[in-house]
Amino acid sequence: MHGEKRSPLLRKNRKLQALRKLKSIESGRGEVSEGYPIKMWVPEVDGTPIESYDHLLALIRSKSLGFFKRKDVSNLLTLAKLHIMLFQEYGGRTHLERGEVAELSKRLKTSPVTLKRYLRQGVMPKLYYWINKVPGAVKEKRLEILLERLNGVTSEEEYYRRFNNLYFYDEISVTSDHKQNEEFARKFFEFIKEYGESGFLVDLAKRLGIGKSTIGAWLDGTQLPTRVAYAARIPTEDPRPGFKWLPKKLNHITNLPEDFIQVPVEIRSPQDLLDVLDQLVPLDTKAMRDFEREFEELTLPIAFMYLLGLAVSDGSFKNDVDYSSKVELYVSKKYSWGSTLGEGFCYAMGRIGLSAERGTDRKKVRENGRVDTFKLYASEASPLLMWMKQALLGLTASENKKHVAIKADWILQMPREWRVAFIQGLADGDGHASFRRFDAAINTTTNEVFISKLLLSIGVASTCGDNRARIKQQDEIVKAGEMPLFRFASGRQETLDNLSKIIKLKPKGRKRVPEDEKNLVIELYEAGLKAGKIVEKLWYEHGLARTIEMIDTMIRREKKKPIDSVGNQ
Repeated sequence: MHGEKRSPLLRKNRKLQALRKLKSIESGRGEVSEGYPIKMWVPEVDGTPIESYDHLLALIRSKSLGFFKRKDVSNLLTLAKLHIMLFQEYGGRTHLERGEVAELSKRLKTSPVTLKRYLRQGVMPKLYYWINKVPGAVKEKRLEILLERLNGVTSEEEYYRRFNNLYFYDEISVTSDHKQNEEFARKFFEFIKEYGESGFLVDLAKRLGIGKSTIGAWLDGTQLPTRVAYAARIPTEDPRPGFKWLPKKLNHITNLPEDFIQVPVEIRSPQDLLDVLDQLVPLDTKAMRDFEREFEELTLPIAFMYLLGLAVSDGSFKNDVDYSSKVELYVSKKYSWGSTLGEGFCYAMGRIGLSAERGTDRKKVRENGRVDTFKLYASEASPLLMWMKQALLGLTASENKKHVAIKADWILQMPREWRVAFIQGLADGDGHASFRRFDAAINTTTNEVFISKLLLSIGVASTCGDNRARIKQQDEIVKAGEMPLFRFASGRQETLDNLSKIIKLKPKGRKRVPEDEKNLVIELYEAGLKAGKIVEKLWYEHGLARTIEMIDTMIRREKKKPIDSVGNQ
């Protein structure tokens, strides 16, 4: 008989065997004929001998409640019960009498083949194979290691709590693979619960409809379901009221979140933004140190607000995934100061902890066939930039700022220097300062009223129309120059500074114009120059501070007729 342990059932059966042998001798039959030898497997669970069927059920419940969810559990238990009954009756005997199996089969209504397997071949009921397959200590150790990797995300309730604390969960929940990912997460948490109850990987794989290799990878922690792995990285503690958790970066290989910060759902005060900026760490690289030597140092609030303005104007958000974005900036190569603007963009981006660099030049063919070449500067992708687009500008991930107006009235409540930095970002991207028009402006297809209101909040009046907020009045041009209106678009600021100097140095009141100046103006006019171009030429080549209005008046008086200055307004 297999097994070294002597169960209570076995001791009882040996006594019965001895009594049978004694009665046989006393009846005059002499020694019992040997018949067929009995060979039975001793029923035990994890080394514990089974005393009864009820004892077996109790051991299974303590070791593996999940076992009772098996589809074949009824058949397994029936055969185990039969085996225990047989062991109780025959485990203490050495031989079966001839015909005894057939008689037993008829009495129990059980296949003689099954009886022979249990009584003569020592076959173990299949139930014991499953229940003894994974020792309790091994199962508990493997489960302990897995739970450590999950960082507390061990149930659906905790899974959803983590995601409800994530800023971009609304975006994640509408992706094309959301339902599939959620179903995998649900099965994973069912797997954790049932493995803790049973430890039967193969059985779990069948019941959950998951491949055995996938189940194995889950248990090893080498390939967790995507959403579960994501949730496990979200901080365990709740963010402060009105804030959500936001990863600053996504791993470029796994696409899993890294480096979480707390961000407000909306900005209600300067402190809300400062709380975000306090969590950002500027880059410390050679390029950044070079920028600091070339440009004046940018504080985090100024760099942040400048980038926000630049992204609204000439910069563009390019979605990396549904909840991450990069910002690209195209600068025409016709501007001598284009590299300064591009480097300023990279410097400001580095100040908020994100890298940016120059990419490959791009070409654009205009409708008239002209080809323009642009320098491309692009940041790395980050959920922080998508948060800026959504929470700070009021745009969804798919909305284009060229077609949808931003919703950013909160900026009007920010400190003056923050508003100036935002305006400078707008102006560096989509602004101009012009001798031809003798004005400055910020061009926009959707936000001219907001920009005009923003300029007025810092004391600069402008007018709306023709897709721009235009600074036309001479006193306002001077104010814009002193702001200054531009930060890294140095060529535009230089033009604005010269317009301001002309306004300040122009002759005051009605004064006689020297004949040689009159003659020069008429000569330039008759050569085909517009009034704005004449102003520019007089200033740069002759140091004469004259406005368009002065040139118009001078020409009219000399020619005794109005001139076409519509293009100069």
